[in-house]
Order: sequence, then structure tokens, then C-alpha cells
Amino acid sequence: MDSYSLSRLTRSYINHEGITLRQTSIIERICEKIPQEFDPKLNRDFREILIKSVQQYNNTNNNINGINGRDFEISNDILNSFNSGNYFHRILNVIVKNQFECSYYFEDYSKESSWNITSNIRKSMYGLIKSRNNSINNNKGIIEEYSRNGVNISFNEVRPTFDYTYDDSSVERNYKQYLKIFDSNIEIVKKLPYYLIPVVASLRYLLKDKIEKKLFAYAEDDETYRHLPNASNYPVSYSQSKLNYYELEALIASSIAALTFTYLNKSSPYLKDNHEDTQEYLINSLSHLSLNSTSTSFSSTSISSSNLTIENNIQINDQKIHQTPPFNNIYTAMTFNGNESGRYLILKNNRHLEALQNRSSSFKNAIHIYAEFKNTLIVNSYILQVLKLTENLTSFSSFYSMYCYIWEGAYYNMVDLFRRSTNNRAKITSIFKYLFNGRNMENTDNYMRKLGQIYKEMLKAIVSQ
Repeated sequence: MDSYSLSRLTRSYINHEGITLRQTSIIERICEKIPQEFDPKLNRDFREILIKSVQQYNNTNNNINGINGRDFEISNDILNSFNSGNYFHRILNVIVKNQFECSYYFEDYSKESSWNITSNIRKSMYGLIKSRNNSINNNKGIIEEYSRNGVNISFNEVRPTFDYTYDDSSVERNYKQYLKIFDSNIEIVKKLPYYLIPVVASLRYLLKDKIEKKLFAYAEDDETYRHLPNASNYPVSYSQSKLNYYELEALIASSIAALTFTYLNKSSPYLKDNHEDTQEYLINSLSHLSLNSTSTSFSSTSISSSNLTIENNIQINDQKIHQTPPFNNIYTAMTFNGNESGRYLILKNNRHLEALQNRSSSFKNAIHIYAEFKNTLIVNSYILQVLKLTENLTSFSSFYSMYCYIWEGAYYNMVDLFRRSTNNRAKITSIFKYLFNGRNMENTDNYMRKLGQIYKEMLKAIVSQ
């Protein structure tokens, strides 16, 4: 390679961008190993990109490793959260660089980025980040978002929304703001067991966004959704993804199936009907309710609506195990569930995935819907971190990654089955039994019924207005 050009280029970066001599040496060694292109411009472009990449690891620049909070006006509170593993680096970059990177998902690249689904709540998230940081530039600055545009990466300038001030003295106030962001600060959601609330809030937001964009479709005679606008007859741009009712229901059912690894494992105390503790405030056992019922089997008879705090919710549910649930990583989840460790439900086969793949346009749409679902979950996790809920509520530490709600294989096998089935809500237990085997085949009927009841409760909460 042209060592003179390389030397001249690196010297300019040393003078103007703070690149170190050691980094220059690294760049030179890399360039020596790379075959030279015939076009000199390609060589120059490669060197420039390489220099910028190496430069990201310069501790004197905008790097977050070994960072000094004073250099970037980062509050000690956020810095402590980051250093203790409770604040993801991508959201820290909003402070350090005024940037946010929208990572790639497995999605249909002919459609708009799956990150578009959370564009509004990200504005609120940026405002919360600035508010909690409480820096002198708290209400200033445009955030540069880098995201997919077609097959390329582009950036947009986004102005944060400052509609709430982070309250370090009130976990409950921050929690209510979290629910408000996801349009979920309503009684039927708050009465759910706390471990269902993040996924229900995410699906409520996803549904609301699709309804507002006239992209939610269901059968005209479906009583479950008839109170919601129906876009089944509206034309859809090729770049958009319509949410069909059967895809929504597959998202709910697959998240329940995913939870059989942790909270909804057959051996999980959270599913026990009877327990040695008999205090009045313990949660009622699940009862079979119709979708049209206004009550919820998850509510406690001794807690009034005015006392539906998240700390009470956690206390009621975690009393069943006398401890904080050890579901913040895979190993502890497997240890906790003992002989039934691992995901309790096992897919019998992928026959229904193959049927979906044969319908190309439906398969592509289902892929994009799932990418939007995952994106909504991860932004949900970011907001929990920004509001410090994953730290102040120890039981919420499990939601740092949201892995507990994800099972793509279950979702793709459910989409076509839900599309072809009629009255899915009444048959949900049969659908679980049709698709899955239990890890232990003994006494699974009652277990499958409980999963069906949880499905109905989640669906009621998601479609409630």
C-alpha cells in the first residue's frame, strides 16, 4: 500500500482528531495485511474509514469506556448505573454523543425500518435521558438517529420531547410515567401480575400505533375487536406492514409460550393455586373468565384500585416464592425451575411455519411484524432503565433484555394456525395442546388451561381502551 499517503493521512488525524501513535501503528499494520486495490481512491477511502473506526477507541474522544463523567456532563447517578450494568451503552450515547443507533433486525428490507414503530416514544425517551442526567444542557441539543433506510444507513435529526421530569424520590411516579408512555396507565393493566405488564404494554403500544395509521385489520363480525377501527378494507403501501388480528394473537400466545422458560414454567410457584401462605392479600388463583368480563382473575380482593402500586403488585406475586425471582439470566432460571428447567413447552414440529412460508407475502409481513414487536420490547427495556425501574424494583431486573418474552419459532408456527382457526379465544387451550408437548407429559391439561386463561387476560388488557 502507499505508505506515504497513509503516513500523511494519519499525521493529519494526530494533529486534528487526537489519534495516538499507538493507534497509528495499529492502522499501519492492518493496512499492510490488506491487499491493495487497483483504484487508489478505494485505498484512500478504506484508510479513512479504518482511521475513524480505530478512533472510536480513543479514551480522549467520545468513547464511553473508562469515561470520566465530568468530561461529558454525565451525572454520577447515570454513571453509577452504567458502571453497575444497569444502563445500556446505546442510551448512554444519547448523552455522550447526542446520537442513537438503531440496530438491524431480521426484517423485510423493502419495508420501512422496524424502528419507525417506536419513533414517538423514543422522543420521550430522549427527554427522560436528559431529564435524569440533569446536565446544564438538559433541554438543549438535537439527537442524531442512525437507522436503516432501504438497504442503506441514514440519519435523522430528532428533537427530544420534554413532557416529564424524572423524579428520583418517587418510584411509583416514574412507574406511572412508564405506563403512560405505552398508553397503559389503566386499571386492567396494573392489575396484571407485574411480569406480564412489560409485554402487555408493548403490545398495547404496537396495536395503538397500527390503529392510528389505519393498519390494523380483523374480521367484521369479530366481537373482540369491534370497538376498534378496522382497516381491513384500506389500501396499504408496500413499504408498510399491516397488523392482522391473527398476528397480534400469535404475538400474545408466543410470548406466553416463551414465558414457560421462567415465570410460567410448570414448576413455577407463580402458577400455584394453593400455597402455605394464606394472607388475604395473596393473589387469587386463576379462574376461567370470558373475554367480555370486566373483572380480572389476577386482581387481589384486598387491594383497592387506589392502591394499585407496582410495589404492592410485586409484593403480592413474589410472596409466593419468598424472594426476588432469579430470572435475570438463563442459568439462574434453569436452576430455579429444577427438574423442569428449560422452556417447558416444546414445539411438536414446524409444519405451520412451512405453510406460512408458502404464502410469501404473508410470511414477509409476519417477519416485519415480529421485528416491530422486538423493537417495541427493547425500547420498553431502555425506558425502564432510564427511569431506573430495573434498579429500584429488583424484580424488574429480569426485563433488562426482555429475552423472556421472545420465541420466534412459536410465533411463526402460530400465525398461519391462528389465521385458519375460527374463534381462537375459545380454542386457545386446544391450540396450545395441538402445537406443543410438555417437557413432562403427565398432568399437562390443567397447565395448558392456565396458559389459555392467561392468554385471555392479556388479550383483554391489550384491546381495552
